[in-house]
Amino acid sequence: ACYDLEVVGWGGRAFADGNDAVDSINGNCRTTPVEVFETRFPWRVEQLAFDVDSGGAGEFRGGLGYSKQMVCLNDLITVSQMTDRHLSKPWGLNGGLEGGCGATLVKKANAETWQTMPEAYGKISSSRYANVDILRGDRVRLTTPGGGGFGDPKQRARESVQRDLREGYISAESAKANYGYTEGQV
Repeated sequence: ACYDLEVVGWGGRAFADGNDAVDSINGNCRTTPVEVFETRFPWRVEQLAFDVDSGGAGEFRGGLGYSKQMVCLNDLITVSQMTDRHLSKPWGLNGGLEGGCGATLVKKANAETWQTMPEAYGKISSSRYANVDILRGDRVRLTTPGGGGFGDPKQRARESVQRDLREGYISAESAKANYGYTEGQV
């Protein structure tokens, strides 16, 4: 049995950016390191990364969510899930923009395309379901939501936008569209 906690981006605050990929700001739950997860459970993690642009734009940016892609190494793993924000985006406050949605996708071993849980297994919800059989070679991609931004994105400090670009938290397209910033601008 495996109980895996997924982490999300928290909303921007009146004084700071939201936390990136956390369970709770003051909580005691942590993400299991990939090396430990793979040693204990029949999954191989193929990718684990922040989702660029998943934090809502704002004077204080929402925290980033992440994506984790895994391949099943067992003949059969029965999974259940209870997550949120697959359909409605985390809202922004005081002019901040919405954060990104979460998603759960599966790509069956011999398939060419990714499908949602309703598409692949006939479930009503993509984020809350029980007893789905994942077979050897099937891939699962979990995407967690980002937090909403706080305040008018055009008020974000230029140095913060530059840092976000440098660190890969936002794309050049988002910097221009949401913050009015173009590369090389001071």
